[in-house]
Amino acid sequence: MFSCCPAWIDDHDIGRYDSGADIFEIWNSAESQAIRASIFDGSFKFCSTKLCPRLHDPTTLDDEDDILVGRHGERLRNIYENRRTVVSAPDYLNLCFDLSCNLSCPSCRKELISVRKDHPKYEQKRRLEEQLLESIHRSDQPVRVSVTGSGDPFASRLFFDFLRRLDLNRNPNIVVTLQTNACCSTSRTGAASATSTLANTSTPTSASTPAARRLTGRRGGEAIGRSSCAISTSLPGCATAASSNASALTWSCRTTTFAISPTSSGSRGSTISTAS
Repeated sequence: MFSCCPAWIDDHDIGRYDSGADIFEIWNSAESQAIRASIFDGSFKFCSTKLCPRLHDPTTLDDEDDILVGRHGERLRNIYENRRTVVSAPDYLNLCFDLSCNLSCPSCRKELISVRKDHPKYEQKRRLEEQLLESIHRSDQPVRVSVTGSGDPFASRLFFDFLRRLDLNRNPNIVVTLQTNACCSTSRTGAASATSTLANTSTPTSASTPAARRLTGRRGGEAIGRSSCAISTSLPGCATAASSNASALTWSCRTTTFAISPTSSGSRGSTISTAS
């Protein structure tokens, strides 16, 4: 487990999850506390000054006075003012514990990877999933979840199940970011998502792998628009507006209007935004 991007923190992990571990004990491990202390004393000795974008350009670091007057929230103010190295559960989770993907892009891997139920670590990963869901649902704060930087959320049995089980009735303040090649976006994924966060909340979506663009239509925005039609039309009560050549997709569901549109001139992906 890492408290930041592994490359930005010179691969200093805060502990390793196993079947008997509690992830939030690891979150406040001795290694994790040492990293936080290095931020308070200004040494940033565990961080990479070359790779971390904030340290590479120190002018982008948050102003200390802004933190102390609460401009970045009461939680951060309390942590910084009291130099707390033991803190509550994180409000941002980047889930990368399953490498399963339907593609094998040469920039990422040499062969297809699929973690199935007979995988030796499948049950261990399922227990991790249970801990994460419980923490997200009992939180009284907004929680942002990114799925996934390691594979594809719809090709993964674990992550697909995780998304399906997110419950806004238990915590209405969940925001999910999906990193997907969009090739597995079908009526099956849409139907399963109808009771989850994907049907109700802001869900930024990125699809930028070369293989995904080849398989779904080269231009990322159009690819996402077409493959996401299946998700939107399978959600109960949805009204959709799209054509086979459209580079944007809009649909309404319950009290929310969703819109998918290309980003970066339509060639690198797309964003799903919502408006009540």
